[in-house]
Amino acid sequence: MSKRPNRITRKDVAQAAGVSTAVVSYVINNGPRPVAEPTRQRVLKAIDQLGYRVNALARSVKLGITSTVGIIAPDIEEPFHSWVVQELDQRFRREGISILLSNVHRDPIEEWKVANELISRGVDFLVVLMSSLSDEQWVDAKFPIPVAMMDRPRALLGALTVGPDFTDGGRKCTEHLISHGRMQIVPVFGEFNTSNENDRHAGYVQALKTAGLQPLTPIICEWKMQGGYQAGLEYLRRGGTDFADGIFCFSDSIAIGLLRALRENNVRIPKDVAVIGFDGISLDAYTSPALSTAAQPIQEMVDYIVQTLLDESLSLDALELRKFPVQLKPAASCGC
Repeated sequence: MSKRPNRITRKDVAQAAGVSTAVVSYVINNGPRPVAEPTRQRVLKAIDQLGYRVNALARSVKLGITSTVGIIAPDIEEPFHSWVVQELDQRFRREGISILLSNVHRDPIEEWKVANELISRGVDFLVVLMSSLSDEQWVDAKFPIPVAMMDRPRALLGALTVGPDFTDGGRKCTEHLISHGRMQIVPVFGEFNTSNENDRHAGYVQALKTAGLQPLTPIICEWKMQGGYQAGLEYLRRGGTDFADGIFCFSDSIAIGLLRALRENNVRIPKDVAVIGFDGISLDAYTSPALSTAAQPIQEMVDYIVQTLLDESLSLDALELRKFPVQLKPAASCGC
């Protein structure tokens, strides 16, 4: 068996160029610290001679970019976030751009740390899903690269903010339950960040007001299937069908967990209670019964983000919120 050749490392490049490995990293990533031009040229020459990622580096140096995008996800375990990341990855790869993915587990401190780390690594763009950070933190950061925020209900100065029309989606879901004769509808959702208004709830209230109905006290749970399961049990503790005959879950993951809790306790869906979710993930078709939902246009939003970020005339000062309409997709869980 032939011996596998040793892999060329940054240490090898540093020794050949007579610099530290940190300087090699600064040259490769175009920062975060500047490198004197004579030193930079020595490093590039050593990279070329040793064959250390020659093609990728030559393109990066020539274009002044690394051809990478940093993506920050709050919880990659959740199907909705996985779906969005997959769409982003496929779309950016069609443009020759690779992703660096970080899962921050809904921790704002970790999100802030990761955002700065990705910037220091020299990513060309940053895409953040459902940020836990406040508007003030993002504005004060003044990152030197374009930043796109997904599923954010408000415009953010200096960033591309994209999301569905949450208010209209909340109204559509509630109106649909009302159209099935449901008069007592309870909303179920997780905690919202102080910087984000609960627009789905606003749409819910609007629809009830128009119909002359009263909103019910929300059931608050974790933004995941396990949280939805616990929300289903809480619904039963509050009186079950005597408490509400319609349930509007603000995410499909919550709705899926809630459906299981109700089935296990012999609640008939939709005969006893109608259920509707929000997001439009592929798992909706495989629940029992199939889940009604308001689908987010993820592909359209992702296309818009990529096209906008790659626009050479992009101005960080001119970015505004772009809302996309949601599409109601009725199924058996609401009675359709």
